[in-house]
Amino acid sequence: MRKNNSEPSRYQTAIAASNTKRFIASFFDILIIFILSLSLFSIGDLILTNTSIFKSNAKESQSYQDKLYELVESSRLTTRENNSLKNMNEICEDYVYSLTLLTLQDIKPLDEISQKVYQNITPLTLDDDRVYFYQVVFKKIEMENYLDDTSKDVDSYYDFFVTQAVKDYYVKTESFPVLNEKSATLLDEYFVNNSQDGKKVYEDIYNNYLNHLSASIDEFIISYTPYIKTNKEFEQCTEKQLNLHGIVLLITFFLAVLILYIILPFIFKDGKTISMKILGLAFCDVRGYSVSWINVVLRALFTFIASSFILFLIMLLTFGIEGTYFISINVLGFFNIFTAFIISLIYLLISSVLSFIPRKTQKQSLTDILSLSFLKNTKEFYADEVRHFQNGKKQ
Repeated sequence: MRKNNSEPSRYQTAIAASNTKRFIASFFDILIIFILSLSLFSIGDLILTNTSIFKSNAKESQSYQDKLYELVESSRLTTRENNSLKNMNEICEDYVYSLTLLTLQDIKPLDEISQKVYQNITPLTLDDDRVYFYQVVFKKIEMENYLDDTSKDVDSYYDFFVTQAVKDYYVKTESFPVLNEKSATLLDEYFVNNSQDGKKVYEDIYNNYLNHLSASIDEFIISYTPYIKTNKEFEQCTEKQLNLHGIVLLITFFLAVLILYIILPFIFKDGKTISMKILGLAFCDVRGYSVSWINVVLRALFTFIASSFILFLIMLLTFGIEGTYFISINVLGFFNIFTAFIISLIYLLISSVLSFIPRKTQKQSLTDILSLSFLKNTKEFYADEVRHFQNGKKQ
């Protein structure tokens, strides 16, 4: 490949590459970039995670996460199980069973079947009713740590908790509302015999508790200042970690593009990549001259844009659902991987459309147009314009 393109290309009169060959070459080039980027990223990320700066940040992030768990547990809204917070659906189910057992134990002794149903279930207490404890006890103690405009005291817990949909199921007490005998009996029949009447009671009570629990958690998250402060610090640490991963990914992706679209084309000549060499394709510039390093660098630059959707795919493949966090992260403060993903797809769509549009000159993809080049089939030439055998030089 020449420093300048002052000589006619030996493929000047070769016919344009067909759309089929163009697609196959592009597909395999992108596949090679993906595999090479993923391999380089795996190595680079392994090195990153063993550096002192990453380990220090990870330790700090973990400490903030533990603090968040402790704050949530102090509110009794949920508990930590296996390093994650207990599911709200499980909490609501436990509430209905415990509340039912609380009333049942005053009505009748449990038979053998009921004892199996309520095995490992204890009657509900003030401390076990998570919504009651949070709204009546925790908020009263911690009210000074709440934002004034987003949190309010609960004057009457019964009026706050018992909505119109469940008012026929509860009895008002000095503490939290308890089930009346009829509701507890219907629920027991549902748990034991799958009674449809009891199912309606269960769904109403379950959904009412779920709504209040969810609203209480939302209030805690957006109004409790110790949680807000700790969560902000945790997010800053997490973003720093994601940025480090993102920087490694960008570097390895850049290296993959550099190898495939700059280094190898200089070795194979005429702008050829691995797949193009195998398929018998090559480039010449728009004047029919040999491609210069400028054409090659331009092609590599626009290929970087066209194939940058790979970045997001690697993050999803490497980190699973946590890879979606990169949607909101700007690597190095300006490069958003998800935005690059969208731009890449739009670029590929435009390029595909252009390659099928009839033109006065030969068909070009968007990358061909921007890099001022044509993709040629090196195996076929126009018979009436064979100028490649001048001066006895056979190609």
